[in-house]
Amino acid sequence: MSDTDKSKKEPYNFDDATIDVAITLLPDDGHEDGRKMILGVRSHDAPPKTRISRIASLDDISPHLVSILDEWENHLPNVQYFQMKAEADKNKKRSRQKAADPEPGQRSLFDDVDDESDKDDIDAEEAS
Repeated sequence: MSDTDKSKKEPYNFDDATIDVAITLLPDDGHEDGRKMILGVRSHDAPPKTRISRIASLDDISPHLVSILDEWENHLPNVQYFQMKAEADKNKKRSRQKAADPEPGQRSLFDDVDDESDKDDIDAEEAS
């Protein structure tokens, strides 16, 4: 089982889940507030929550990191809801598709009737 599959099956509880964090420091552009930093956090194979901030030194990373992790902790129930809804929608679509597809050897209501039998039926109706 891949790490992605494992994280999908973990509880949607912040303390019991694998939380991925990415930090990207962009080159210093000379801005007075420091260089740009991009923080990303995610879990359960969900799209990440990201934030762009400026930091004057590496010591400034910690408060931004704590803040985005707190946001993710509060967002985690939404992740669970939307993933469960997406799975239910996918299952519903699969069920509808299966119901629309006839079993092998059976005809669907939408199958074309062969043209010759239609012609015979029309000729019989006209004769009567």
